[in-house]
Amino acid sequence: MLFSLLSFAQTDTIAKDQFQTSDSALKRTQVRDSILNVRERAGKEQMEASNKQNMDYILNLQKERKAKQKKAAIIRIAIGLGFLVLLIIGLRRRRKK
Repeated sequence: MLFSLLSFAQTDTIAKDQFQTSDSALKRTQVRDSILNVRERAGKEQMEASNKQNMDYILNLQKERKAKQKKAAIIRIAIGLGFLVLLIIGLRRRRKK
């Protein structure tokens, strides 16, 4: 019985020492966490800026591609209308003979 009381008393003093060291450890981990949060924020901001730049580049490529397609479509329509006019002129000449 005496042995159990002594052992209980020893764990109590050890627990107080651990509690005091856990406060300093807690402060250290909070400092580390705050440093990591700052790094994560900086990384996120850099990533967002990079994503925005990439999206702008992709949008510009799409606009250029659409402009090229529109120009090509207009050229094809103009060529088609030109051939239609030639066809109509050729059919009229054939009828007059």
